[in-house]
Amino acid sequence: MKKSGIIPLLRGVLVWLSVLNLGVLLMSILTVKPLWIGLSISFFALMIAFQNHHQSEKSEELPVLGKEKTNAD
Repeated sequence: MKKSGIIPLLRGVLVWLSVLNLGVLLMSILTVKPLWIGLSISFFALMIAFQNHHQSEKSEELPVLGKEKTNAD
């Protein structure tokens, strides 16, 4: 069954951006350009955060560092 909508399109765009970003990262490492290496890694981190945000829409509460969730909450 084919899914239509914006989410599959966004996933496809993210996959292509990941592939392009891998190319930029590889070229940056080969030419030893620290600025581009940092930007490429930052872009990967942003994409991962974006994907994790959409996957965790079930939980509305953001985790707080040092605060553990108990059954009493």
